[in-house]
Amino acid sequence: MTTQHTFSILFWLNKSKAKDGQAPIWVRITVDGKRKEVSVKQKLDMKLWNNKKGRANGTRQEAQEINLYLDQVQNQLHSIYQEMKAANELVTAEAIKNRFTGAEGMMDVKNDTLTSFLGRKPTTVMKFINRVYG
Repeated sequence: MTTQHTFSILFWLNKSKAKDGQAPIWVRITVDGKRKEVSVKQKLDMKLWNNKKGRANGTRQEAQEINLYLDQVQNQLHSIYQEMKAANELVTAEAIKNRFTGAEGMMDVKNDTLTSFLGRKPTTVMKFINRVYG
């Protein structure tokens, strides 16, 4: 028996971090009413953003490239969600965000001890080191 979840993705401009009329684009992942947000590492002129569509307006190359990138991000997030469901994994907004950002299996500084961290796979340790110091 599979568990039903509510799942949604919303792109938005983080206007509080805007500089020179450019604001970073963020994605909000919601599963069963619990939300997580993460930057998609793209910026856009705030005048080009359409809040209702969650996409850039217009036919300029910049808008088309941003929209194509956001479509790819959305498809990747949907794929992660479907893979987790198919594998009967615990599906949460946090878990999807972690898999999307590559932080899955990383050390949670609040909850892990150094001993438990050192017992992890070498590739996990290297990812953590690269993320922190890279």
